[in-house]
Amino acid sequence: MDNSSLMSYLPPWKDNRVVVDPITGLVHATVSDENMLFSPRSEFFHSFSAEGIELTGSPTPLLGTVPLPGLYGTSFNTIGLLDLHVYNGKVFSAHTNRLAGMVHMFDWPHFFEGGPLGNDRWHLTIGHSSPMQESQCLTTGADRVVFSRYGLREIYGTSHDGRMIWRSQLPSWPTQLVSSDDIAFALVGNVVHRINMSNGTELLPATPVPFTTERIAVKGNFIYHVRTVDNTDVIVGKRSLDGQSLWEQSFTIAAAPVITGLVVDGSDRVWVSCLRDDFTIENLNGGYLLGADANGTALGTYTYGAALHSLATDGTTLFLTGWSANTGTETFLIAVNPSLITGYAEQVDLAQQLLKAWPNPASRNLHVRTPPQVDRLELLDTQGRLVRSWQIGSSASLEQVDISDLATGRYSLRASGLENVFHAAVMIMR
Repeated sequence: MDNSSLMSYLPPWKDNRVVVDPITGLVHATVSDENMLFSPRSEFFHSFSAEGIELTGSPTPLLGTVPLPGLYGTSFNTIGLLDLHVYNGKVFSAHTNRLAGMVHMFDWPHFFEGGPLGNDRWHLTIGHSSPMQESQCLTTGADRVVFSRYGLREIYGTSHDGRMIWRSQLPSWPTQLVSSDDIAFALVGNVVHRINMSNGTELLPATPVPFTTERIAVKGNFIYHVRTVDNTDVIVGKRSLDGQSLWEQSFTIAAAPVITGLVVDGSDRVWVSCLRDDFTIENLNGGYLLGADANGTALGTYTYGAALHSLATDGTTLFLTGWSANTGTETFLIAVNPSLITGYAEQVDLAQQLLKAWPNPASRNLHVRTPPQVDRLELLDTQGRLVRSWQIGSSASLEQVDISDLATGRYSLRASGLENVFHAAVMIMR
C-alpha cells in the first residue's frame, strides 16, 4: 500500500474478497490495493485448498491492468472489483472503471462481468452509471450468471459463456444478489424477490425483510438478514419465504460497524463480519465476527485487531480476509473453525471487558492488559494444551509477551488468580 496515494470514493475493502467454490470446495481470494488510484496493480486471484495449501502458482490478474492516459504523466489501473463468484472452477466478477467518475466527474464508468479465466474469457458492458458504482452485483448457478447494476430495474441472465438468455424487471435495482438451487434472490429495498435463473420468471410471493436490511443469505427455505441500528447495534434475523419472522438477535458493537459479510454454516449457525466505520487507512484495523446459533441465541462477539473485508464458508470452516494492522496494510486470509470458538463464547465476552490482547492476529509480540487480582498468564492451543505461561503482577497491568516462535493458529489466552479466570481468543499468523 502507498498511503500517500489518492484513495478512490469506493470503500477500500471492496477489492479484497474471499469466496468458496460450491462444486470444487476450493477457497479463492483476491488481493489488491486498487483503492489507490495511482497503483499499477490489478486484483490478483489466489486459490487454496480448504486446508490452506495455496494452489495458485503464479498469481493470476483477475482482469489485468487497464491503464488510462496519465493525467500526471503516468498510466493508472482504474478497474475496481465489485463482486466475485466462482462456480466449478469458472470465475465471474463484476468490475467498474472508477477513476473517471472521481477525477473527471463524468458519468462515465462501465460495468464488466468477467467470465472464466483463460483464453475463453469474455466480458459484457451494460452501460454508463452514476458514481454509485458499488451497487453492481451478480450471482451464479449451474448454468446461469445473473447480474444487475445501480440505476437499472432490469436484471440479466446469461449462460456461463456469456450469451444473453433473458432480461427481467424488478420494482427497483437490487443491492445484492445471491442464489440457491438455481433460484436468484434479489434484495430490493426491504423486499427479497425470487427469480428463476433459467428463464427470468419471478416466483411469488416476494419476502419482506426489515427496511434497513443491508445483506441477505439464503439456506434451504429460509432467508437470513442483517442490518445496523443507531450506529452501534447489529441485528441478525431469520425468516421463512412467506415473510414470517422466526427470530432476531442484537449485538452491540463498541464502534460504528460496517457489515462486510453474512454466511450460514452447515450447522445453521449465522456469522457476520464487520469492520470499524473509519475510512482512514491507518485506522482500518478493527474487526468483529458475530455469531448466532440455529435458534438465534448469540454465540459471541469476537474482536479482531484487523479489518475484516469479506467472509465465506464451506459449511464447516469460516474464511476471513482483510487488512492486518499487525503487518501494515497487507491482506490476510485466515480459516476459523466455529466449533472451537463457540465453546467459550461467554468467557470471550467477559474477556473483552477485562482481558484485552492486541494486535489480533499477531505475529511477533502480543500486548496484553490483564485485570486486577490475576498473577498468571497462559497460552493454550486448540486442544487445551499449555504452550506458554508467564508470571505477572497481582494488580492490573500491561504486558508484552514474545510469541515469535509459536506456530500459526488459533490460541486461547487465559489469565488466572484467586477465584477468577479470564479467557480471550488470539490468532497467531505469519
